[in-house]
Amino acid sequence: MPKEPELLFVAHATKEHPRHGGADMIELNDGSIFMCKMLIHKSGLELGAGDDAPSDLVTLSSRDGGRTWSEPATIIQPEPGETAAYCPGLIRLQNGEILFRYEMYHTFVMNEPWSISSYACFSTDECQSFSFDDKATIWSRSSHLCGSMNDLRKLSTGRIVIPTCYMEGTALQDEGEGLAPSNTSLAGTVYSDDNGRTWSECENYVYLPMRGCMEPRSKS
Repeated sequence: MPKEPELLFVAHATKEHPRHGGADMIELNDGSIFMCKMLIHKSGLELGAGDDAPSDLVTLSSRDGGRTWSEPATIIQPEPGETAAYCPGLIRLQNGEILFRYEMYHTFVMNEPWSISSYACFSTDECQSFSFDDKATIWSRSSHLCGSMNDLRKLSTGRIVIPTCYMEGTALQDEGEGLAPSNTSLAGTVYSDDNGRTWSECENYVYLPMRGCMEPRSKS
């Protein structure tokens, strides 16, 4: 008989933090596990703990295979006037460094165009520190956003690929009005051939009618 899976709680929802999500994990050289996840804050917004709620990125670590975890430590917070830190992703590069990718939602407001930036930082000391002062820009203040949470892929060539969406029109339109064609999602990729220091955008995007192609994901 197959052994029953062992289910363990990593985080509990509370009134102040009603949602934890978008986590990514990586195994470090000493066998420990490093995690980064979104911590959603309580807000007075209509969606409560939805995608427009404010959020930070926090880190945790485990030295016993994920059975117990350290207390969370905040690693990224939005600046005043920004909405949320979003979509952490971790991957080990061919040179041994660890790439940490995240997004910053500058504007994510009902009936307004999206404004999102994405950045890559690097760790040479097994996630004890990251190069936040020398981060690489993946895209800046555009309507791009990640295709799926923490979906990073390293190809045999060393190329790093991130599936993305490109949102035409405005986000979060009230009562579904104008979902097509003014709020349509196109699917594509961004990629790097130099260990994440510079990034390029695909030449072609995939389009479908109505709401389009949402949350693309690369095949494992």
